[in-house]
Amino acid sequence: MGRIRLLLLAIFFPIMFNSELSYHARIHEINFDNYDLHLIKSGDIIFRRGIGLASDLILSADNTCPYSHVGIIEKTNDGIFVIHSSPADEYKSTNAISKEPLKLFLSKETATDFTVLRIKQKLNLQKVIRFADSIFNNALEFDDDFDLINSDKFYCTELVYKSYLYAGFDLTNGKFDTLLIPIGKNPFLLPGTLLKSDNLKSINLKKGEVHED
Repeated sequence: MGRIRLLLLAIFFPIMFNSELSYHARIHEINFDNYDLHLIKSGDIIFRRGIGLASDLILSADNTCPYSHVGIIEKTNDGIFVIHSSPADEYKSTNAISKEPLKLFLSKETATDFTVLRIKQKLNLQKVIRFADSIFNNALEFDDDFDLINSDKFYCTELVYKSYLYAGFDLTNGKFDTLLIPIGKNPFLLPGTLLKSDNLKSINLKKGEVHED
């Protein structure tokens, strides 16, 4: 069902959809040696520019945002993980919410660029992680209905938004997106709306540059 919905979107956006997006994206590969990944903290929000039809559609729907997918960082003694929601594809066999190592989340097969944002306000981020972990542990699935109101399934931005909402914080201050598309239900929440949130600050992870907490 998820693939059919994506194809419908591609048909619905014949002018917006650019089949060259993925082709050009594949020439870029993230070099982790250029980043101080230890600066990442639990609760940080990570955005990636993905590869493939789903990513191209998101990028076409919001051409002001360079990223197509988003997840929540959980940092443990075992490493840095990303909790996120994505549909099944050639690298993922199910629609279940994922929790995977950071470098897998940003592998050359799935990503060409990324950025990390952090909430400006003081907040109990363990509550954020607890909610996201509960979604993963209960094997809930990607929301291919794109229904922001219902909470039995989650799409990527919905998972991030509601994890913070569980901790008592509205990341977007009630601002959402309205799209005229044949599937899903308004309001929607696009990655760009989270990226532009006044409640978040960008974390510079590049080596050799000035870093802020």
